[in-house]
Formats: sequence, structure tokens, C-alpha cells
Amino acid sequence: MSKYSGAFLLTYNYELKDSSRVFKSKRFICRSFVSQFLQAVFSQTHWKARLVLQDTSMNQQTINGNSGLTTNASTGTDTYGILVGTGTNAVTIGDYALQTKIAHGTSSGQLQYGTVSYGAPASDSTKTTYRTTRVFTNNSGSTVVVTEIGLVFQATNTAPTTTYFLGMRDTTSISISNGQQLTLNYNMIAYA
Repeated sequence: MSKYSGAFLLTYNYELKDSSRVFKSKRFICRSFVSQFLQAVFSQTHWKARLVLQDTSMNQQTINGNSGLTTNASTGTDTYGILVGTGTNAVTIGDYALQTKIAHGTSSGQLQYGTVSYGAPASDSTKTTYRTTRVFTNNSGSTVVVTEIGLVFQATNTAPTTTYFLGMRDTTSISISNGQQLTLNYNMIAYA
């Protein structure tokens, strides 16, 4: 029996790669679900219950319960999916956005955002897990230090227009040299 028996666990790990080497990290347990994660899940599973959530721009939005929650951002999109930042504030249940998001680009302090990809759910005798992945490339000319990570969901409000909600946020410290790629993985694991 696993020490996580009956738990729903979120972890992350990362890999740094340059032209000659790959540096891997250990797995970190996330303690990062913010209140909007369960509120958004509730609105999707009880679609008649239209909850008002705070989006990543600090606006109140009534989420459309049948819109779905997506994180499948394409290359260059830095509004949702796995995002990275330079904020150092401690995580709180009321966080609604990264403190200081790193923008997509090649200018100083920026990273190039790749497409969000997924590993299909896989099961063994004790757990089911799936992975969400995004690659960030540093072509800014200098080192970029990532100190916060998050997962932002895209949804539709009742207007209907597209809006974005933070589901998870963690603090970290990942130094990405110019020319390196950061592969960041969020792993969701449900234990029996």
C-alpha cells in the first residue's frame, strides 16, 4: 500500500537541456491548488451552478458551466497552459495569477513558449497518472531565473468570451542559461 493511498497528488519535475547535456530534477510535490481550481471544477460538473471567479486580470467572471476547461495552449501563447514567472510571493489560496509572468519572446527576460502537450492517462495496480508538459526556450541573450510556475485554464464566461483562471501556482528556482531549454511537467496522480 502506498503512503499516498486514496490521495489525489500533483507533482512537478523539470529538465534543462543544452546542446551537449541534459540536467534532470527530482520530483517536487506541489502544494499549490488555489481556490479557483475546485470552483472551476465544480462549475463544470454542476453546469447549472454559475460561479463568479476572478480571472488572471483580476476581473470577476461568471464561468459558463458547459464551456470546458482547457490548457492546450499553442506555441507562443502565454495567456494559459503551463506558465512561468519571476514572482517570489508565497503561494496563497486566493492567488488568481502569477505574480510576475515571464512573457513569450526573445528579448531580455523573456522565454519562448512551446505548445502544451499531454501524456495519456496510464494506470498500474495502485495509481493512475497523466502528465501535462511545456517546453520553454531561452534565446534572450542572458540567464532567466524562473521562481514561480502555474497552470492556467481557458474557459468561456457567460458573455460568451474567452477568459483565463489560475488553478495552481508554486514557487521554485530554476536558472535557464541562454540557449537552454526548460521542459516543465505537471503530473496529476490519483492513488487507489
